[in-house]
Amino acid sequence: MDIKKKLSELKEAWKEEEKEGEEGRKRLEIISRIIIACSIISLIVLIASILTTDTKIIIATIACLIIFWAALAYSIIFSVPDIHLGLPSSIFSGRIERDPDKDNFSVPIHKPYKEGLHIKVPWWTIKIISRKVYTKNLIRREYPAKNGTVEVKGTVQYRPSSIALYRFVEFSEEDIDAAMDSEIENMIRCRLAKVSVEDAITQVDIVSKELWDKLAGHTIIPIEAEEKDGEKNGKKTGHIKAQTRKLFGEDVTYSEHSYGVETLKTKIDTIDPSNVLKEARDSQQEEEYKKKQRKIQWDYLLERAGELKKSLPLSNEQVLDAIQLWEGQSSKHTNKIELRDIEVLAHIATELLKGKRK
Repeated sequence: MDIKKKLSELKEAWKEEEKEGEEGRKRLEIISRIIIACSIISLIVLIASILTTDTKIIIATIACLIIFWAALAYSIIFSVPDIHLGLPSSIFSGRIERDPDKDNFSVPIHKPYKEGLHIKVPWWTIKIISRKVYTKNLIRREYPAKNGTVEVKGTVQYRPSSIALYRFVEFSEEDIDAAMDSEIENMIRCRLAKVSVEDAITQVDIVSKELWDKLAGHTIIPIEAEEKDGEKNGKKTGHIKAQTRKLFGEDVTYSEHSYGVETLKTKIDTIDPSNVLKEARDSQQEEEYKKKQRKIQWDYLLERAGELKKSLPLSNEQVLDAIQLWEGQSSKHTNKIELRDIEVLAHIATELLKGKRK
């Protein structure tokens, strides 16, 4: 099946190229006939004026012929400047062929002209369009995830297509910007809504690739197509097939088909938790750190209490009060701690100092 499909695609591409070549040859033939006809007419007029032997008539005839040939050259020869494209339009049919293609899509009369010198039929006009790069910056846009909100920062770049330029002129720059913005928003939103914040911040490359596959991919419309791969219980088996399109023998991308622009770059730089979520998480981490520190300190106090009880005949309450007093945590007055004499206090202090030095 794959081999047959490839062969079919190659055959179709060859037909497109052959058709384009045939149309080019026809245009050259028309231009050649026009030039030959004009040359014959000019020669006849010039000979007729010379036969009159009137100098003024001869000069006027030569001047008219010069003007005529200059006008003809101006209507046939044109140049496309650097970083521009030339979109042809006929005074009879406009930019589009009268008959659509097999998928009912509009077909331009000719592929856009690239930089340099070209020739055309006299009744065509050429619209020169800048091929500048448009940059859309995603600056800290917020998107919902499963358990919070994330901020996305990135860049998308595009420029007028060298294949589907006829679509580009159908929109204003503001309309294309808004449409591309909507495509980007929907794609990122659908992707990140499926995952948690923790997973979202690790999917920078995945989101970048999915954006590229969407805008620069060759799937223009998903359609349901029946294909007879076999029969089960007397019924045809079918599958979902992505619709693609060729124009002038080249594959058309989604952004070219939809808006007439070629996607150059889809780069997501960062996906971070929102500021509110960051503050909440920082507060939570600080609280967890304090709890951990208190537990470590409490474990230390319990350890010291055990050592004091082994070395001194004190009750649990006395040991706890002595340790808390040393640590500055006691809520009691020092005169309420009952110790037998100053030697015991000195011994407790010595033991605690040993523990601090360890």
